[in-house]
Amino acid sequence: MLSSFLLRLVPEALAERRIAGRVEAVESGEAASVRSADELIAFLVERGGRRDPGPRVPERTDPEETGP
Repeated sequence: MLSSFLLRLVPEALAERRIAGRVEAVESGEAASVRSADELIAFLVERGGRRDPGPRVPERTDPEETGP
C-alpha cells in the first residue's frame, strides 16, 4: 500500500542544500518538524509502516449475476 505525506520545506534551507520544514502523514494527520534528511526519513518510515486498513468491506455483487 502507498502512504501519502505533505512536505513543507523552508526555501532558505534548500538554498543551503539542507532539509528543514514540516512533514504530515495525510491519513492520520500526525505531523512533525524536521531539520535533517535523517529526521524526515525516520518520520516517513515510522508513519508509513502504521497502516491500519480497517475493516474489510465485502465486494458488492450484481443481484442479476447471483440468480434467485
